[in-house]
Amino acid sequence: GLISASLSRSARNQRWGMYGVPVSSLNDPFNTTGLPLEREAVAASFDTDNPSWDLFAGESPMCLDLKAEDGIQWLRTSFQGPDQSAYRFPLRLKFEARDSVVVCAWVNDLFIGRYLYDFGPQNNFYIMEGVVKSDAENSLVLAVMTLKDTPLHITLGPWIVDGTSGNLSPSGKPFVLQKAL
Repeated sequence: GLISASLSRSARNQRWGMYGVPVSSLNDPFNTTGLPLEREAVAASFDTDNPSWDLFAGESPMCLDLKAEDGIQWLRTSFQGPDQSAYRFPLRLKFEARDSVVVCAWVNDLFIGRYLYDFGPQNNFYIMEGVVKSDAENSLVLAVMTLKDTPLHITLGPWIVDGTSGNLSPSGKPFVLQKAL
């Protein structure tokens, strides 16, 4: 076993600090991921030279080829909210990846969820009613990072449910909250 040990310390005092965002100084601490400068990145204006993603392009998702060497990437797009004058229905944001991918997502500056490929089965995110502006321009901001080069598939569409069970289903019908008056 260990009989004796000696420890030495440097002559210089070390100062420790917090990395990330101290939530005690935020107005809404539940609307943050803790990423440095996230408020600035989420609120930044759109680059008009980059076209919007066609996220409502039916069944085919948007595909991004992620590179580990890129670190955290901030991606943003705008999309037209669906016309809900006849029916009201929630939306679904879906992520699919093969390897170590983390995605933090904001819709209209509201943090809606974190996709962690390695730590759970959730890849469908319910976008609450009232977050998306009906028949108007909306923003989607993603903070994306990966440890391995991999594709990330992103789909934005209606929340589809099975007519019998009410569970999320790829072959069901959109979940209608109520008919608009």
